Amino acid sequence: MIIKSVCNLDCIKCFDLLKYKFKGYLLNTSIKPISNGNFYSTSTEKSYKTGLTVYDSGVRKKVEFCTVLPKTVLWYCCGPTVYDSAHLGHACSFMHFDIIRRIMEHYFGLNVIMVMNITDIDDKIINKANELQQPCQRISHHYEKEFFEDMHKLNILPPSITARVTDNIPEILDFINGIMDNGLAYATSDGSIYFNLGKYSGYGKFSPKQESDSSQQSKLGSEDFALWKSSKSGEPFWESPWGKGRPGWHIECSTIACKYLGHSIDIHSGGIDLKFPHHENEEAQCCARFGIPKWVNYWMHTGHLFSKGAEKMSKSLKNTVSIRDFLNSYTANVLRIFCLLIPYRNGVELRKETLDKAFAMERTISQFLLDLESIIREGKKVNFDEQLLFKFRFSMKQKRKL
Repeated sequence: MIIKSVCNLDCIKCFDLLKYKFKGYLLNTSIKPISNGNFYSTSTEKSYKTGLTVYDSGVRKKVEFCTVLPKTVLWYCCGPTVYDSAHLGHACSFMHFDIIRRIMEHYFGLNVIMVMNITDIDDKIINKANELQQPCQRISHHYEKEFFEDMHKLNILPPSITARVTDNIPEILDFINGIMDNGLAYATSDGSIYFNLGKYSGYGKFSPKQESDSSQQSKLGSEDFALWKSSKSGEPFWESPWGKGRPGWHIECSTIACKYLGHSIDIHSGGIDLKFPHHENEEAQCCARFGIPKWVNYWMHTGHLFSKGAEKMSKSLKNTVSIRDFLNSYTANVLRIFCLLIPYRNGVELRKETLDKAFAMERTISQFLLDLESIIREGKKVNFDEQLLFKFRFSMKQKRKL
């Protein structure tokens, strides 16, 4: 497997992970268990400057980037729902984050701990399994493997930790119980659990209202969202204190992020389409669970990839370009340069003219590296302007902003 995961090693907690990552670096922080020990606090009394400026979608402006831990970035990235092949829109989003991650690691010398979830139980996966008359697990494992193979072909770094939803059911149940204990969730007659927005005052970071859903008559409020869904006939299920069922969509990310990174994290990233309601609901769940006013310090969202004009590339619109089809015509570096040509927050149309520009730039860079290799190999002396080099290095220092 290409994927690097410790999600099945229950003995590895946040502190153990940090010790592994830093190889003995002594952290000036307090790591202490919360509740029954499944979740850890990584909060500190002060934040640590990095020299970076980032755009925070939560406050809609560029701000100074400071971290919870010294020389460390605790980063949670929303992963794929593995019911079908990933397309170029997904690839561009993960490529943008890979570029930012590499800048943080290689240019600013930060240790990035990135956690990514794998949504391997979902309505779409169940529908696909029923359509093909195969078990849900076979569908999800097939597309999970394919996803990470595609990321490898694109030279996108794997996450530090990957965690499947189905491997974290006990932690999800504990998380839901914590929200209920705080009086901010309730059970319905069919055994489902809903977040009670009527009792939560901190909602509205990304939108003032949740999407209304009156299909469930037993809900207290039409905008309340599901934390746990009661089992339906023919669907996979897990036992819970409320009966057989499965996790709601939003609860998985809150649980997995807090399990490995604590209840105060530096970066949470994903596509702009996840901003609301998914990320709004994640934030609400964590703040409700731990009684805190803020869970994520910096939100990062990538813009849409458009296939034609204002038409978003989407599986539902059947206008996608698969990653493998793209790589039959272009290299991974062409896609990387294509992503570098635009701000990561902006939407962009997949146009041949832009791809040709990226292709030409890649060819120029490749030829330069070949020429440089030849010069080094042959031991040729090269005259260069030291003053010009100094000006270039100075200008690069002035642009240390994302």
